[in-house]
Amino acid sequence: MDLSWWIVSRAVKYYLLCAVVVVVAVIGADWFLVRYPGGHVWLILIGLLFFLPGRISAFWLKDLYRCRRFYDLERYPEAIDSGNRFLKTLESEPWRRKLIYLTWSLYTWNVEAMTRNNLGASFMMSGKFDPARQELAAAIALDPGYALPFANLAAIEAAVGNHAESKRLALIAEKNGYSGTKAEKLADRVSAVYAKIQTASLNP
Repeated sequence: MDLSWWIVSRAVKYYLLCAVVVVVAVIGADWFLVRYPGGHVWLILIGLLFFLPGRISAFWLKDLYRCRRFYDLERYPEAIDSGNRFLKTLESEPWRRKLIYLTWSLYTWNVEAMTRNNLGASFMMSGKFDPARQELAAAIALDPGYALPFANLAAIEAAVGNHAESKRLALIAEKNGYSGTKAEKLADRVSAVYAKIQTASLNP
């Protein structure tokens, strides 16, 4: 019996998890207001507490968010500097890796893999394909289920005319949950906005 139909990608699982969290939060808020009709202030205060983890990660993972933010601004040299600085910070302070769990993520929870993918994308957009390939390969080695570095490698191979390899990598990216659909583009946009929010006080 073929049960492969119910096997979903990591990204879909994360989408479903986010949906469950939202539904539970709405139901919980509704239950609270029914039980305590005058509890709007407390509910608002509880809601504000959910912003605290993001503020913590914004401070301790600031160069990670700067890397993404500079990439979105097409300031690729600065994105590369921020990414490399963050990797050096991780070497001396590896405990910061765990702080990614305080924030939102879709394709990976490996903060080093995320950084190396952003570095690879920045090198790629700078036309430096060799270092881009190195960073993207490193991201894949850290998390083989991470879809984005496969998608970026596919873009590089397409740019140099290696269409067979580009197609192979694109298929892996799709298998891992990235297909370039509206949902993925929306998720990428959400990530960009999130990085903008996290670096709002850092004057990028």
